[in-house]
Amino acid sequence: MDKELKSAIRRDRKARKDDGEDENMVRRMMHGKGQKSLESEFEGAMMKWIGTIRIAYAPSVIRRTVLSVDNEGNRISGLPPFVEHALVIELYPAELENLDDIATELLSDTGGVKQAARFAAGKVSC
Repeated sequence: MDKELKSAIRRDRKARKDDGEDENMVRRMMHGKGQKSLESEFEGAMMKWIGTIRIAYAPSVIRRTVLSVDNEGNRISGLPPFVEHALVIELYPAELENLDDIATELLSDTGGVKQAARFAAGKVSC
């Protein structure tokens, strides 16, 4: 796994350098302009390994929350329930444009929402 991921990172780095993307990547992300996500061999390799690891650990992982209880009904974590704080902030025009582009990409047919739903359902192909 490690060798495959490092190899994918090297290929991604070389492709970005050959295309001149390294110089513009930080500027694009800070100003919210241009392509939001770059094609990445690393992402594909990582998703493959996440799926493999998820399948391997599925029979032995028990998910718990702060509301989980033991066999006597006592909470097992001792942590207080989390509290959400909603903050309303005003974004700069470039930030609004960037956020709109991200939302459009997530909702597209090949976007992250469908991919995340497939991952959550355990349907990630290996």
